Amino acid sequence: MTQQQFLRRDWQHWFEGLPSCTAKHNRGVRVSIDALLSDCLKGGGHHYYPHIACLGNLPYPLTRHSIGHLALDALASRLGTQFSSNRALGGLVAQANVTIGENSVDLTLLKPKALMNISGPLVSKALKQTAKKPSSMIVIYDSLSHKPYALSPSFGTSAAGHNGIKSIITSLGGDLGFHRFRLGIGKNDRDAAEYVLSKLSQDEINYWGPNGKGSDVAYPFCSHFATSYGHEPPLARYILVRPSGH
Repeated sequence: MTQQQFLRRDWQHWFEGLPSCTAKHNRGVRVSIDALLSDCLKGGGHHYYPHIACLGNLPYPLTRHSIGHLALDALASRLGTQFSSNRALGGLVAQANVTIGENSVDLTLLKPKALMNISGPLVSKALKQTAKKPSSMIVIYDSLSHKPYALSPSFGTSAAGHNGIKSIITSLGGDLGFHRFRLGIGKNDRDAAEYVLSKLSQDEINYWGPNGKGSDVAYPFCSHFATSYGHEPPLARYILVRPSGH
């Protein structure tokens, strides 16, 4: 299977997982698939250094606040790479070199060792040593504002009360120009601080794990981002994915 066929298959899989979007948006997505592929694969011979960081608390795995770690583990698994401690970058790091079309992509995945709310300095430091520009970074994190199993990508938006994102923005000197993947964890009547430190359900763990539907949804976004170096991905402003049955 060629790189273009592989990417096309992943985009089609992603499109089929959009039952919650309006018919108008779905038609727009279908029309956009080939355009996105062309954008990903044009301009051969470039070398990209995208950076993907996730927010969470390493001492508290599989909690709602650490859902980003689960998603990043799934991405590393799909890329055939593993995390190891990296003192220079201040966390657990996995790196992979992949080729999309004629483009070589050196991808860095980071789990900061600092706790969620003070992770900004480490994320900023690692970014400066890898991708350099904030626009070449995705930050994956939990969202109380979105229902479980939802993925909402955005670019250049405010922290919306999320302390981890606030810490990153502050450490970047107020620069909002990075990408975000917000993974829905929902909310209930419990205290928010208590709720985010509670364990994910087994179904959520399976969904965002390496073989889950959540990984199938998130991976094409990452593939497109990896070769859109410094540009906002099309659709990122309004596509919200929620699988049927959840």
